[in-house]
Amino acid sequence: MDPDMGEIEPDVDENPHHAHPDVNDLFGFVNQSGMSAPKPVLGASSADLSFFGHQPMATPSGWVLPPTPGMFAPQTPMGGSAFAFGASTPSSSAFPGGPLFGSSMVSPMGTSMTGAFPGSSQVFPQGHASASSPSSSSSSVGGDMSGGFAGFSSSTLQPVSASQMMHAQPAQQTAQQILGTIYTLMTEQEDKLKKMCTEQLELLRNPQMEPFNNLVAQQRLLKEQMDIELRSLMELNQKVILDPPDLARMYLLTTELQLQMRQLELYHAELQQLLGQSSAACIAALVIKKQPFPIVISKLKQLNDDQLTVYMLTGAYPNFQIMSSVKATLICDTHNPSSSKSGGPANPLDCDSQAISLQNKVATFPLKFMQGTRKASVNIKFGVSVRSTGGTPATIESNMSNPFVVITNECQWEGSAGTLLKKDAFGGSLEIPWPQFVNALQRHFLLATKQDPVRPKRPLSVYDFQYINTQFFGSRSIIHQKDYDAFWGWFGKSMQTLRYQRHICNLWQNGIIYGYMGRDDVNAALNNQEPGTFIIRFSERNPGQFGIAYTGTELPTRIKHYLVQANDTAAARRTFPDFLSDCGQFVYLLQLTHDPATGRPLFTKSHKDIALEPYAARKASQTPVGGYEPLTA
Repeated sequence: MDPDMGEIEPDVDENPHHAHPDVNDLFGFVNQSGMSAPKPVLGASSADLSFFGHQPMATPSGWVLPPTPGMFAPQTPMGGSAFAFGASTPSSSAFPGGPLFGSSMVSPMGTSMTGAFPGSSQVFPQGHASASSPSSSSSSVGGDMSGGFAGFSSSTLQPVSASQMMHAQPAQQTAQQILGTIYTLMTEQEDKLKKMCTEQLELLRNPQMEPFNNLVAQQRLLKEQMDIELRSLMELNQKVILDPPDLARMYLLTTELQLQMRQLELYHAELQQLLGQSSAACIAALVIKKQPFPIVISKLKQLNDDQLTVYMLTGAYPNFQIMSSVKATLICDTHNPSSSKSGGPANPLDCDSQAISLQNKVATFPLKFMQGTRKASVNIKFGVSVRSTGGTPATIESNMSNPFVVITNECQWEGSAGTLLKKDAFGGSLEIPWPQFVNALQRHFLLATKQDPVRPKRPLSVYDFQYINTQFFGSRSIIHQKDYDAFWGWFGKSMQTLRYQRHICNLWQNGIIYGYMGRDDVNAALNNQEPGTFIIRFSERNPGQFGIAYTGTELPTRIKHYLVQANDTAAARRTFPDFLSDCGQFVYLLQLTHDPATGRPLFTKSHKDIALEPYAARKASQTPVGGYEPLTA
């Protein structure tokens, strides 16, 4: 191991509630924290999500939302299979308009996540250039926000300058309103599903046509509303760079809405059985309710008890018995993880079989990963054996988890993390909108640096994204997959350094390392500074290494650039802060802070001994031995 590498920390968050809070806790927690919380629209309905122009279309076969590109991917970015209603339901005289739900699938987001500092969410309608390019036009949300956003549509998006786009408060407010409205609707839908269960149970006991028709109408309307909400979340991800709190809300809302949609599907299937239109199969589904993925996790690491939970959904009247424990299975397209080398574990997972609680229908999986996946991304699927009331055995399987990679040493982390980000961001697409890529990058950055996703100390900022877009993607608003490898070849090495090298992540989070900054910007910041003033950034030409720009002592004053070498920190007890302390050329540190009003980066100047004091090596005092005296200054 590199002597400058610290103890490898657990890949799994020590506090899983930080990384994966409950959706109700998250909305309440953020309100209590003093941060700007989403503002639900009172009396909200699906019409209040017309910001993206979502209006249901009536067709001869009932209410079915028209498909849009990317809506029918077999996987959602959350790792779950898209849900289809009535894909094989035959038309019947009981449904004069045709099938109840049609055959459209809903995939809530084309890919995945990240954002800028709180207050810097941005809107980028497709076809407009990214705000990351100072010379390009961007779009934000115009209009009066005082009456909520009901009635907003895509036509309200007006071009603004790049500087305005950097701090587009209306866009931030609109994102929060959309999320707040969906949260309100989702809460109401939960109550409607509970009431629907009671009414459907009564109908199954005493079948009558009028209650049946009422339930059909309720399910149709509820499914239509959920479609609109999921579509709105997908487009929010594609058009708005979300700040970390809103990003966490978006993913939690997506997960909860997927579970509600699956529950509604089961109730619909139960009605079909009542009509005799489907076989007497088990009306049940296994769903992944909570998971820590996508992550890179080390071999032999074990998840905490409540990080991975599986829940069983049923119809109003459960018509089956559970006959086995729930079994977790590793799924990989490129190789068979269980085919281990001689003497290795036969099963790649330990603690992979868990009983499901009959009281709350939940099984928790503290999985332990017994072998690596050879840098390939894998998924987990769960299954359980059941027997229907009529005696027919069946196996119920869950959707697949989000992808993850199991590594055997830290050198595999960079390539594995790059694989997960690429899969999460692009999915099966060759190109995606810039905000969609940014949201994915922010999500993975916070996971890699082990920060609280709701209140991170230092997430990637809008200025970091501007630097990345300019350097690697030509300041474009559409990101092509062919440009990704060159980007990750540089950025991934800086992430590896932040994650594993001793003290580096703390130095980054406290602004001692500026990080992503071009040489011209560095020279401008150091202009007219006194000799010995310095800035630390990632080298542009040497991925993963640090460049230190400083003002020299000679006259006339000249800005110099030093590339930190491996042997500068190679000694067993010589860290990067030790190196900085020992170098007399570096005296005054320009440390990154932010203007609390605008979020713009500011530098504070301090002596390096003050800034680096928390990281200084504590040298033990020497004790005289055998008549010898210690060295003194």
